[in-house]
Amino acid sequence: RSQLAAAGRAHVYMWVPVDKRMPPSRVVHHLRFRRLPPDSARMAGADSAQTLDEIYRGTSDVDLKRAVLRGLLEARATDRLAGVARTESSAELRGEAVQYLGALKATGELEELYRSESNVDVKRRILQSLGFASDKLIPLVRAEKDPQLRLAAIRQLGFSNTPEATAALTGCYNSESSDDVRKAVIDAFGMQQQNAATLVSMARAEKNAELKTYIVRRLSNMRAPEAREYMLELLK
Repeated sequence: RSQLAAAGRAHVYMWVPVDKRMPPSRVVHHLRFRRLPPDSARMAGADSAQTLDEIYRGTSDVDLKRAVLRGLLEARATDRLAGVARTESSAELRGEAVQYLGALKATGELEELYRSESNVDVKRRILQSLGFASDKLIPLVRAEKDPQLRLAAIRQLGFSNTPEATAALTGCYNSESSDDVRKAVIDAFGMQQQNAATLVSMARAEKNAELKTYIVRRLSNMRAPEAREYMLELLK
């Protein structure tokens, strides 16, 4: 059973090594769940995370490293995963550590990693792993200099159904001269049915024929009443 599913119950399940004297591959292979009282579970989890971290640092076997990362996820070892994401030379493994941090909703760690990471693909995975964290995504939308990463941040912000996200995206649309950026904002709004009214308002105000057509195409794929009413209005 997953430790994530068991969290908050009278007992939790944690990864604990069977025997630390085993070879690293056997230790990871034999890591298994043990039902423990909460206090013992916390101690076992810390011990297990340390053992996994030691195995990770001591091997060059990529498959073994991946198994360790999965173990750190189950142990909810956010600090250990963040350490891997900061120091691992392999961009692919850094990306996997980032993905697991996203699963643990470690948005603070992800925000810090984004600012120090230089690999574009890893930064893109960090944006995806931030999920709905509009408080972390909005500053990145405003500050990111790389055009493609900024577009990715804008689209990711579209998943955040918050007033702050809506205001930030609207402000971005109104202040930007780049058609690519403005289309990314339209795409972001188009991800949520509840943004149909916002898109209709943008279509009514838009003077650029290409952008207005782009908004209308987005609205044509939405089922919200505001979208349907506007499409009927255009047909009259």
